[in-house]
Amino acid sequence: MMKKLTAILLALALVSCAKTDDIAAGLETYREVYDAGAVSAGTAPETRVNGIVSPELMMNGGKYYFELSRYGSYPSGGGIATGSIYMLAYADAGSGNWGYACADPLCSHDNEEVCRYAGLREFCFTDTLGTAYAYRYSHPHSMICLVDLSADTVKTVYTTDILSTYLIGFDGGKLYFLERIHATDDRQTEVKTRFSAIDHGTGEVTEVAYLPETWQYPMTAPEMVVDGHFYFRTGSKVVRTDLHFTEITEIIETEFGISEMYLDQNTGELYVSSIDRTLRKGSLYRYSDGKTEKLTLPHEDIFTFILTEDRIYYTVFDPVYYGVSVAAQYMKGTDGYDPDRYAIYDYAGGRMYAVDRDNLTGDAELVCEFSGIGNGYMPNFYGAAVVGNCLYFSEYRLATEVVGGTEYMTTTDVNKIRMGLDDGTFTRIAFE
Repeated sequence: MMKKLTAILLALALVSCAKTDDIAAGLETYREVYDAGAVSAGTAPETRVNGIVSPELMMNGGKYYFELSRYGSYPSGGGIATGSIYMLAYADAGSGNWGYACADPLCSHDNEEVCRYAGLREFCFTDTLGTAYAYRYSHPHSMICLVDLSADTVKTVYTTDILSTYLIGFDGGKLYFLERIHATDDRQTEVKTRFSAIDHGTGEVTEVAYLPETWQYPMTAPEMVVDGHFYFRTGSKVVRTDLHFTEITEIIETEFGISEMYLDQNTGELYVSSIDRTLRKGSLYRYSDGKTEKLTLPHEDIFTFILTEDRIYYTVFDPVYYGVSVAAQYMKGTDGYDPDRYAIYDYAGGRMYAVDRDNLTGDAELVCEFSGIGNGYMPNFYGAAVVGNCLYFSEYRLATEVVGGTEYMTTTDVNKIRMGLDDGTFTRIAFE
């Protein structure tokens, strides 16, 4: 059965939808828009995020990229597996038109032997129009692939039997990635962490550095690499290092754990959020000219935020309870079990505000009010983006599961909601 590419237009209550008349024609149009509307990567006008770098923001050539997922069955190892199936999608910053990376109207997008984009994750876009690196997990060998959306090609450029491989980002003409090398096959003992780079021009893979044995921070992959520096989010601190770990600097220390991070290359300012979900507390911090400042906004207890060239969009802790996560069934009765930790919340209460960057204490504007209660969906503003005149945020499809007479809740599909900031209309972008 032909898989449909649909854009379901929503009223606030999500009760009306628009029908796609010609699926194949629509897909061809999206591909034409992608090619004809292309501009030089990183120089698209009116995106409102030129010079803004964040792990939460994938931009290239005037397009905003994001992942969609659906829950279903797919071929795996000669059999059939069940789980989440992912697909890269994009929206044009100017028009808001959107499409899938795979534009084949007959493709099910769930079989790696048929769909070249199936199974690709961790996309890192380059400074070349329409190209990105992505990671494809496979056993016993995983791959780093070069994706060219304009040419509609996916090419394997690096193969590894090290399963703990993470793509960091693209900087200075190179993709940076790390591999955690274990002494034993059961991966219980970590020996060392190797940082490497792939030259985008030549394809050459070079070793950059090993994580120093004197590293004193909990090891996570760097959030991003910008201008020859890694940025680590480690606990309540942001740590910046050079590529060879000869200069390690704590540039921000906050009250709670670091959540989201944005660097404005136009001003040199680094913004981070620091939150505690249990306490329902959070704040924004700005690092500039060697100094860290805790910001005062019109609201307290900030949950998530988005940085654009001119505004800060943010949500506030105002949780709406949806149910108990299915994971709770395995943790009940264990030491330290906290029911709140296994509850499903929309922590922001479906609302997002905005304030001008040059007047943070001015009046806040309520820019979005979106509720999923009662229709089987829940909004999630973590990792949201404002691109052009649209706000994009995730939407989880919810399902119930009864175990031992107790009803639990789980999330299945992950959609993207596009809201027009000018007219307040909502569009559901789904992977179908």
